[in-house]
Amino acid sequence: MFRERDDRDFCVFWDDRLGVYLMYYASAGTYGGLPGLHTIVRVRTSKDLLHWSAPTTVMGPPPGGYQCAESPFVLYRDGYYYLWVSGIDYSRVSLYISEDPFNFGDPAGNRIEEQPGHAPEIVSDNGKDYMACSMVSTVPSESPGAHDLDGILIQPLHWDAAEASVEKRVTRKR
Repeated sequence: MFRERDDRDFCVFWDDRLGVYLMYYASAGTYGGLPGLHTIVRVRTSKDLLHWSAPTTVMGPPPGGYQCAESPFVLYRDGYYYLWVSGIDYSRVSLYISEDPFNFGDPAGNRIEEQPGHAPEIVSDNGKDYMACSMVSTVPSESPGAHDLDGILIQPLHWDAAEASVEKRVTRKR
């Protein structure tokens, strides 16, 4: 058990490669010398879901809008960890790719893409993948949490080969 200030929005999965559970979550904290309090993405590990490691900060707030990282979702696929992280502006979900589950690089420099959405989750059905997001704003939000589409929105997710410009932004294991 652990408690940090304003920790929330967890994503937990078993990592066969590491032999541990990984729990990613949003947490209030400082990042990169930026003034004030920001929401960052942290990870902890556990072998039994009861005892957890100390937190490791894996990502600061994504650029643009409010300086908050919200609702992280991580999965492992084909040798890479994929992190989707929302901002408090419900029109933005940023994607990051890393070889290292404990480091997703610089929030601005390593962002692979940005798309409308909030609180994404990836689900699979009969070999097809889908991204589900909640309460999406189709235009940049004027205030935190503002949105114009209610409910859960589901769209197909396609895994395309990365172009060279995208491949440069993948965070490499040190």
